[in-house]
Amino acid sequence: MAIIRWIFGFLITVAAAVFAVVNRHDIQIFWNPLGEGAVTVPAYLAVLGFMALGFFLGAAAVWMNMGRLRSERRKQKKEIKTLNRQVAAAKDAVARAPESLSSQGGETYPALPVRIG
Repeated sequence: MAIIRWIFGFLITVAAAVFAVVNRHDIQIFWNPLGEGAVTVPAYLAVLGFMALGFFLGAAAVWMNMGRLRSERRKQKKEIKTLNRQVAAAKDAVARAPESLSSQGGETYPALPVRIG
């Protein structure tokens, strides 16, 4: 899947570079429809600038919509750490159990076979 993203990214970059080379003429952008405030910029700068603006606005929208998932992931990481600590404590308790029996002088006896029937 990553290779497909690299291929599409490369193709978009090449297309943007070709567009910039082909469209070097100047265009006027009117920010105020009622006034005379026109800005003259190269065509490729206007188009690529608005594409970049759209990219960043889209990225901000996705980031804001994923806030709930990020907070849930943080909670899950905390829970995983707590559970890992509990598992480690249980393993230590099991590892120390035979030592505590032998240190108290108690002997461990083998399990008796059980016959059914």
